[in-house]
Amino acid sequence: MTNLEIGIRIAERRMQLGLTMDDVAQKIGVAKSTIQRYETGQIQKIKLPVIESIASALSVNPAWLIGKSEDPAPKSVYEGPLLPIPRMKCWKVIGGTACGNPIHKEIEEETVLAPADIDADRVFRCIGDSMVGAHIFDGDIVFVKTGEYVEDGRIGVVRVDDEYTLKRIYRGPDYLELRSENPKYPPIIIRGEQENAEIIGKAVQFLSRVI
Repeated sequence: MTNLEIGIRIAERRMQLGLTMDDVAQKIGVAKSTIQRYETGQIQKIKLPVIESIASALSVNPAWLIGKSEDPAPKSVYEGPLLPIPRMKCWKVIGGTACGNPIHKEIEEETVLAPADIDADRVFRCIGDSMVGAHIFDGDIVFVKTGEYVEDGRIGVVRVDDEYTLKRIYRGPDYLELRSENPKYPPIIIRGEQENAEIIGKAVQFLSRVI
């Protein structure tokens, strides 16, 4: 089933229930424009948790919504085992790391709630749009494991002088290349002994506000 066909099912069921796009958006915690993009097939791939949230808001079977079942009725009995909610903790956001030119922004008294077992020891809030190709957007939270070797091509946080930036890291014979995931930003090349630059650590996970 195509994205447009899924979107048509979402729209038809929504109107059958007498719901507006705003109603569905509020139920699943997204913007009205996001629901419109789902219904018109503009989003290339809808993740399974999103399908399940939309199905719950529309009181239908998620499998029917994506064409995997002929029965639109939601299952009344949960057939699987009960799964525990992961242990959560409040992570302190220590500053901002740039997805653009290097920048450091102090953030006071900010925390984010996330699973406690993330293998990280520093948390930054991303600023800018240079990593959108890696699905990391302005305002997202990135979890960093400090002291971890960052292999070529992996994403890491780098300190340049007293500022921080999030980039893909590549090493040359006498230079360090910090590469963005947005063609409008040229690579940052740091040559010489790189005394003014330090790889802080590897980005291990991120928490996005974008579905």
